[in-house]
Amino acid sequence: MKKLLVICGVATVLGALPVSWSWATPLPMYYVDPENGADSQTCGGTSLATPGVGPCATLNQAMQNGGSGVQIVITRPGTFGPIYVDGNIGISGPPEGQATIAWSATLPGCMGGAPGSCNGNATATYGVDIEANPSALIKLKNVTISNGSGVALHVGTAGTVWMAKDIVRGNGAEQVLFDSSQGSALGLTLEDSEIGLNSTGGCIVFSPSGNTQINAAITDTRIHNGTFGIQANAASGTAILGLNLDHVQMSAFSNSALSLSAPAGSRLALYLARSSLNYSNGATIKANGPGITGLIYETAITQSANSAINLISNPNIGTTNNNTFGAGATCEVNGASTNCASVLSQVGQD
Repeated sequence: MKKLLVICGVATVLGALPVSWSWATPLPMYYVDPENGADSQTCGGTSLATPGVGPCATLNQAMQNGGSGVQIVITRPGTFGPIYVDGNIGISGPPEGQATIAWSATLPGCMGGAPGSCNGNATATYGVDIEANPSALIKLKNVTISNGSGVALHVGTAGTVWMAKDIVRGNGAEQVLFDSSQGSALGLTLEDSEIGLNSTGGCIVFSPSGNTQINAAITDTRIHNGTFGIQANAASGTAILGLNLDHVQMSAFSNSALSLSAPAGSRLALYLARSSLNYSNGATIKANGPGITGLIYETAITQSANSAINLISNPNIGTTNNNTFGAGATCEVNGASTNCASVLSQVGQD
């Protein structure tokens, strides 16, 4: 029962997320064919017989024509420039090959307007920059997001971001950044995706501020090869973080795979289950602060050059004693070496 309480606590700590638009509702469809399509003020249809109303050639034109509340289907692999998302939208690439949205020093594509009209005609800062209203829903599927020298995906304001079968690349401080200060609930669902290969920085950062509440659910995803895997910092004001990781593979970091921070006054709830965390040169899991609660369940932590788990300033993380540690693994509590079998508090399974 205690285990169930912890799991439900992570899922419900934020309350209900705002919903103003449903994916179950049929959406206007706009199509992009980078090989055979043609851009025009009326493109976006399915037929290639009439170029003026058939598929657009670029993602920018489809976004300009469709505006908010549409589903954009990219029918063939191709590379597109950066975009700025400020409303409800779905973008899906071809299932047999990725459509790439890559940062460049150009004006970003805009929803319902010409490139640059949505961000004051400034050069794009990110590959995908999401600055929508706090109830907006954004869906990205079968898409590669790339930024060669910085953040590939940035989320400043949104209601829910749903991602599936995506790849994220970038060589900046982090590849994915959620730094919202919107003061309301923001949700991320990330599944069956890959984030990694950052030669100069980390993979994912969650850093809400003020009264912002982020609930992130990451499943069946590989996060690898960076200075860190996930940094989750509920360290500003009364920010709240719910971090649910299930069937996640994290490997090859020069620092920690998972780093958590939540001082008194903020809250961070962790649920880590059926996952593997391998090859970290820092503490594989580092949790700092009394605002952290959670459960680690059926997870393997191996090949740690430093501590497998390092607890600082009294976080409350439990286990059902069904995790696996690599041979010779060491753990720490407030700087003191502790047997890994007893570093986490025991949680009953009945």
